[in-house]
Amino acid sequence: MEELVVAFAVLTAATMAALCVLASWRPAPTLDVVALHLAIAEAVSSPVNEVVVVVAVPEGVEVVLEGSSVTVRGALVDPRVLAFNHTGILRGVTAHAIEYDPSRVRFEGRVALAGVTAVRLVHRFGAIRVVPVGGRGP
Repeated sequence: MEELVVAFAVLTAATMAALCVLASWRPAPTLDVVALHLAIAEAVSSPVNEVVVVVAVPEGVEVVLEGSSVTVRGALVDPRVLAFNHTGILRGVTAHAIEYDPSRVRFEGRVALAGVTAVRLVHRFGAIRVVPVGGRGP
């Protein structure tokens, strides 16, 4: 009988610990950067060389386009980006960044996106210039 009481106490403590962990765990939001990635791929591979894309960045998240990478601060990169590598411009995807092939994708300067923003990606002479078109702010 004492063994059953001990087993019940241990199982109750383990259940309470698991419930406390599950109740306090908050995953980082996943930012849908697939539209931005497809716009970059279209600007690089298309003869048009200009693409307008609307980027919806949640509050508390910042997207930085610099060098040959897109860095996401405060959220996770959507891993579906790897499925849309039909042009071969991706070098790698981590939890917080998309790294492009520097010989194909290079951003002029440093651009930080927040809130709902429409941007025009202009690909000229091997560099992508990000021009803000408008938006509703953070």
